[in-house]
Amino acid sequence: MCKNTDTTTIFATALPSTTANTRQKICEKWVGVPYVRDGRSTSGVDCTGLLYCIYEEYGYTFPLRSFPRQQSNWLPIILRTLQECFKVRQDRKAQFLDLLLFNVLSASSRIYHCGLYLEADLFIHVMGTRKVRTDSLSQWTPNLVKAMEPRRM
Repeated sequence: MCKNTDTTTIFATALPSTTANTRQKICEKWVGVPYVRDGRSTSGVDCTGLLYCIYEEYGYTFPLRSFPRQQSNWLPIILRTLQECFKVRQDRKAQFLDLLLFNVLSASSRIYHCGLYLEADLFIHVMGTRKVRTDSLSQWTPNLVKAMEPRRM
């Protein structure tokens, strides 16, 4: 089982159906929300906060609140921990609400960004000082490290 240091069990229930209505609700709620470091609401989110909030709506719980964010390397630590709660899609073909992990620093092999796959080459994410938006995954493919699906318990 995937657990954090506070022994909170990380669990997954069935993902919502991939209807256009479900995808539309996610976009209506989140697109345009401002970037706020450590944000966890529609008032503002960072990239890990966005995935935390969306997954939480569907019954997933992840260990994000217990990390000391004052450390300069907090994002890679969070993303490395989250990877324990997901399994890699070997074919790298993302499906609805898969976690996408990116390396956005060309001089580094570490993962520094994440988003959630929606459909038809679109994913939802937020980067510093910008608002939540959807982008074409094909434009980000050079930076895509892996696509991962939540582990079912």
